Amino acid sequence: NDVGRLLDQILRGAQDNEAARRLGVTAALCRYAIEIMTWQQITNRLPLLMPPPPTAVIAHKTGRGVRNHSDAGIIFRGTEPLYILTAYTDQVPLELPDGRAGRGAAHLLIAQLCRACWDYLNV
Repeated sequence: NDVGRLLDQILRGAQDNEAARRLGVTAALCRYAIEIMTWQQITNRLPLLMPPPPTAVIAHKTGRGVRNHSDAGIIFRGTEPLYILTAYTDQVPLELPDGRAGRGAAHLLIAQLCRACWDYLNV
């Protein structure tokens, strides 16, 4: 998707001046954008089930609407980028048939997806 592509381009730009130039910025600005995303205070989605820093570092941006919840980020193993993940939910009900809050279930699903990718890539 577009957000995943943009994160990939920012990551490439952080490591390569030509890639940064194609974005119309400098490599230093790409690195700064990634650093800013590591400051995200909402940690109930991608980072929720992950090992704490410095083992896993998540540079991400959350989002939400009336009935949707999302998170997109670059997941690092230490200082090395491991994967980019974008996760979106849509039409999340306030309450699920089993009585759980839809919002909480959506957040947990995003967290579980992030952790499954981490576990698979860290075998």
